Amino acid sequence: MRKFRTANEDEPYTPIIKFKLNSDELIVTDNGIGMDKYIIENYFTKIGKSFYRSEEFAEESCDFSPVNELGIGVLSYFMIANKISIETKTEEENAISLEIDDLSGYFFVKKGNMTRPGTKINLSLKEEAKGIDLEKEIKLFASHLEFPIKILSQGREISIKDEDFLSNELLINTGILKRIVPVVQSHSVNGFTNDSNSFTELQSVFDELFRSFQLKIHMLEIKEASIVSKIGFLTISKHYFETICSNKLLQAIFNVRRSISIKPSVYTISLDPLEGIEHISYAGIHVCFEKVSVPWFNTILFVDLNLKKNILDLNIARNKCILNEKKDRFNDFIEISLLKCIKDFLDTLRSESDFPRLVYTFINIFLNFKN
Repeated sequence: MRKFRTANEDEPYTPIIKFKLNSDELIVTDNGIGMDKYIIENYFTKIGKSFYRSEEFAEESCDFSPVNELGIGVLSYFMIANKISIETKTEEENAISLEIDDLSGYFFVKKGNMTRPGTKINLSLKEEAKGIDLEKEIKLFASHLEFPIKILSQGREISIKDEDFLSNELLINTGILKRIVPVVQSHSVNGFTNDSNSFTELQSVFDELFRSFQLKIHMLEIKEASIVSKIGFLTISKHYFETICSNKLLQAIFNVRRSISIKPSVYTISLDPLEGIEHISYAGIHVCFEKVSVPWFNTILFVDLNLKKNILDLNIARNKCILNEKKDRFNDFIEISLLKCIKDFLDTLRSESDFPRLVYTFINIFLNFKN
């Protein structure tokens, strides 16, 4: 908001948000527009009312999507805090200091000491919140903000901006590898059995395949008026295109939708599609992870979405997408984006001398239009 208001000023403005974690206190500061007495009385302390849905905000015709819409921010503080204190200042007014002892308590207001616009929030943490992994949480929940967030924790300062969710770390953290493991085990690949030692061994195999670029993720960024999307899928190097039919490990990953003979003339096994992961953010703030799969595609999908407008309906907690016509149209968008990603991948192979054979192999392995 302040960046919008100062766009025509000579001195450039850089938004700053800082998180500092002490043993029993979390301090959050920003250099934004701050709050005056009117905003505090009419919006900040009024549950269900938000300045960003007010006539005052609408009159400014700001060209951005505010994160705060529901007007329940101050309530959420008490999920992790017993007491909060806030100091805030606008450009025109003097600083104001507030203290709130508990969720049902009074607001104690007095004169503050801040000399520049912005807001500082001190949260006295509940016992169960004192072990929070601040870096991990901010990397998740503020993954697509257009400006960095600074973290001061354990004597070091780090800056987080636009985290990449299409990574090997995502494969592990979201359970993708755990989903692949039983597939491989069910195919009796290389003697893997269903125990923890086998999972550790297989995980190291996958790590090595990624490090050597034999397994990789092909990714495409798609920008629409209301969506910025990164869509990718698990694929293999040219060398493995040539050897996949003789490699049981790769067969187990990429051919899971087909009935494969485990022991010829004894029995076959047909497995469900591998589920991919869809990471959804709204105005830069994490909403949820959802499972995603496309019936005609034979590999794991990774979709990272930052929604700029309300093209999906969210629940009140804003941690889940509501299943309705909007979500159906959104799923169509994912499939169309996947087709663009496939085309982009095939274009990368076009310069190869054996391009027709590689395309045929790709179609044979990855596409399953019969279903």
